[in-house]
Amino acid sequence: RCHDHKFDPILQVEYYRMMATFFPAVKYDHPLAPPEEVAAYETRKAEVDARLKPFQELIKKIEKPYRKIALEKKLATFPEDIQKVVATPEGERTAGQQLLAAQVLSLGGRGDISELLSSEDQTEIEKLKEEIKTIEKDFPEPLPVAMGIRDGDYRFAPNGPGDEVQPGKGNREVYDFEGTYLPQPGKPFVPPPAYMLPSGDYLNKGAEVQPGFLKVATQGNPPKANPPADGPITTGRRRALAEWLIREDHPLTARVMVNRIWQHHFGRGLVYTPSNFGQMGQLPSHSKLLDWLTSEFTDKDWSIKNIHRLIMSSQSYRMSSEFHSEANEKIDPENIYLWRYRQHRLEGEAIRDIMLVASGNLNVAVGGKPFFPPISEQVLEAQGIKPDGEPEKGIWEFTEEGPEVWRRSVYSYWKRGLRYPMFDVLDLPDLSVTCERRPTTTVATQALTLLNNSFVIRQAGHFADRVWQKSGSDLAHQVKTTYRIALSREPGAAELNQNMAFLDQQSSQLRKAGVSNPQFEALVDLCNVVFNLSEFVYIN
Repeated sequence: RCHDHKFDPILQVEYYRMMATFFPAVKYDHPLAPPEEVAAYETRKAEVDARLKPFQELIKKIEKPYRKIALEKKLATFPEDIQKVVATPEGERTAGQQLLAAQVLSLGGRGDISELLSSEDQTEIEKLKEEIKTIEKDFPEPLPVAMGIRDGDYRFAPNGPGDEVQPGKGNREVYDFEGTYLPQPGKPFVPPPAYMLPSGDYLNKGAEVQPGFLKVATQGNPPKANPPADGPITTGRRRALAEWLIREDHPLTARVMVNRIWQHHFGRGLVYTPSNFGQMGQLPSHSKLLDWLTSEFTDKDWSIKNIHRLIMSSQSYRMSSEFHSEANEKIDPENIYLWRYRQHRLEGEAIRDIMLVASGNLNVAVGGKPFFPPISEQVLEAQGIKPDGEPEKGIWEFTEEGPEVWRRSVYSYWKRGLRYPMFDVLDLPDLSVTCERRPTTTVATQALTLLNNSFVIRQAGHFADRVWQKSGSDLAHQVKTTYRIALSREPGAAELNQNMAFLDQQSSQLRKAGVSNPQFEALVDLCNVVFNLSEFVYIN
């Protein structure tokens, strides 16, 4: 954005050409209704707005002299040098004085002036406001909308709540030409110009630039815009960008995607720097394999499911992580060339989900509102969120454990300043920035969390109840059922004997402690232990 990089084949001007693609893009609410309903809604709304305008103008006219008095009173509280700047005729002000005067004068239209109004004018304004309320009842019911983007001119964006310029924060630029935020049918649409900013400063505009693609990743001269022959008014710039990204001769898009999918399955991509395929990134460990997978991906219509199936049915994926070879270890200690499967731990969210699968409680409902995972009162209070009474900072609903909370972790509620402790200790990345590759640590707090976390203990209880219903009080059946559900295999002879001995010993100790159902509680402890096995939380 600010300058060229000597090692980087992407030039500064190319950054601004790419940015020009998005210059006409503006946010808008797309009505979810047939065109005729939208047209009828807009017509009705415009009629009501037209009826409101005379009353709104009358209120402004009555308030104008009082706002002038309010400004004079406010101005008298400012230092003398600021008062002189405002008193200076507009044509004689310097650039700095013009900015200062504009900021001070903008205060004249703000604030409450009810104390200044005469009783007659106060009564008249109240009558006008009552008329406005009556007319506003004729507004049509709002149509359902979906947030989207389309071509438009950001320079004429309407002010939303909180968008009004604050004193001392500059002023909104005023343009000496007509324009509209969204293109109007029957009128030509001219997109706002994009400029090169030589120093990255938007106040220091350079030459105007047109949309363009990265030279180093482009073959031939693909179109930079592809507007439709009929349909919505649009420059077609973003469509042209999308078509360029998935061109058959584009060298990066499909490779980057395939590499990310490979990284998901193996814990490490064929290119170890998944967000950097350039000069400062690492070379592929298997360049021909990456090329072949890319061809398979594009030939099968960019099917992600097909690539998942292809990778997971490969010999590389089906190798054991337990295999060991001293010769291979000496040649390739980091297992770059995949002479065994690369063992790696699941993400914290996935660990929570597979616990719910084992307990039989996973709610697989799709869509809907997010849930609030249970967080201890001490953690919430430290964040200014009180269990009882009004919260000081935000909300965190205290939801009882149940099906609504036992949904997949992807539906978990996120709060930027409050990270769910179970996910946090299992290397949850910073949610405010892009994460190309999650860090994986091994620290004592992870084991302590998986042993003592209230969610884990509760799900261990549900898991034990599920095992008990299938196996009854038979210890051997309990161990076998536990292994089948949690680990998808039968226990070995030594494992079976060790776990049966554990259940027998644990139930004996619990019986001595006066626990009412010691055999079941021992099974709960075993289920908790299984949740903590490396085999349960690691992909082998």
